[in-house]
Amino acid sequence: MKGEKTILIVGAGVAGLAAGAFLAKQGCRVKIFEAQDHLGGCCSNTTLEGYTFNNGAMTVIMPGLLDHVFARLGVERAALLPLDRIRAPQRSFLGNGVTVTLEDGPGVRIEGGGGTGQAVEDLRRLVQKWAPLYRAFADLVVRPFSPAAWISRLGRYLPLFARTAAAELDALIRDANLRAALAGHIAYAGVDPRRLPAPSLLALAVMLEEGYFMPPGGMGAIPQALAKACEGFGGEIILDAKVKRIEVAGSGVTGLDVEGHGFVAADAVLSSASGMATFAWLLDPQRVPAVMARKVRRAPLSMKAFYIQLGLANRLEIDSHLNYILPSPAEIHHYFSPVDAQVKWGMYAVPTAFLPGLAPAGGSIVEISPAVRMDEAPDAWTEARVEALAEATLALLRQSQPLDIVVRRVRTPCSFQDEMHLYQGAIYGLSPLASP
Repeated sequence: MKGEKTILIVGAGVAGLAAGAFLAKQGCRVKIFEAQDHLGGCCSNTTLEGYTFNNGAMTVIMPGLLDHVFARLGVERAALLPLDRIRAPQRSFLGNGVTVTLEDGPGVRIEGGGGTGQAVEDLRRLVQKWAPLYRAFADLVVRPFSPAAWISRLGRYLPLFARTAAAELDALIRDANLRAALAGHIAYAGVDPRRLPAPSLLALAVMLEEGYFMPPGGMGAIPQALAKACEGFGGEIILDAKVKRIEVAGSGVTGLDVEGHGFVAADAVLSSASGMATFAWLLDPQRVPAVMARKVRRAPLSMKAFYIQLGLANRLEIDSHLNYILPSPAEIHHYFSPVDAQVKWGMYAVPTAFLPGLAPAGGSIVEISPAVRMDEAPDAWTEARVEALAEATLALLRQSQPLDIVVRRVRTPCSFQDEMHLYQGAIYGLSPLASP
């Protein structure tokens, strides 16, 4: 896009803001349209009665990718966007009474059973095996796409793709309790590890090698920093401006139809929405190539998200950020095929364990996501079902934590679809089971 081209961008999330800043730096006229009244999309915060909640993303992994983005923009990331390292990232409470704590380092502590020394050695073996693939991937993803480069760099790792995540954990981790804890950690994929491709362990290897991070003011600090860079280069960000349609004439895009703004002409349009949302919602169905329409219909979607956010008047006596309530190792597969009526397991985050400023003095924030069915359409999440699940989830959490609730906020697949414009409420878009 040479010269003073006008480029319109759909969405002021991290992707849209990063692209807008880079294009504005190249001299393009950039306008970013965001349907919500705030920046960041799923990487943003909402403050209620003094409690700062995440709207989606909870932590930063792969901070090197953020460093790369800001370096490309000629901005020092650390000065504009400081990140705090989470020193006690994860603890798992297993149904057999064993507690597994993953520590910064990487390190691990097993209480109530198992051998900690052996577990530390096994974690290091996992990192040694998978971290090189992560580093190769991270290097490739920041370069212009080249099939030859990807085949050359990643070809040697293809045998790793033939196994499931469960088989890989069985091969590398000798302690059953640690295996169960690690399986719970990759539950974000929404797929039983016995079906999940082994490369899904990459995120786990990255966390163990590099750690978790979070901006001191919450995840919303990331889009704020990118927006500052974008506007510094002359880009324009327009909030409360929902894109109704990407307009096409002949064989090319002509601009956007935006609520409250009408038709806005452009030389090019960049959609930072998912491919499914772009082709199913933003383009005239008559303009969508048949092959793309089929891909949208057949696309296997990621897990849906249901979680409850609590602002508490009391301080929780816990030092770990992510906390998993899991079945015993022999029954860990039940965590991935739960029944709604029986909320037995789940994950809760306590961001105020290391960033107390996110809550009023003496208070806490808890974000809990129970293990429930999340493979249904958003309209299956009726008000009655949501309320029943919320009560069952709070009962589960009260078994281990005192709750003096000031604020309660419930997020459902409907929230993510209707408010955050995620296709069918799927928080990661495509499922890890999708083919290349």
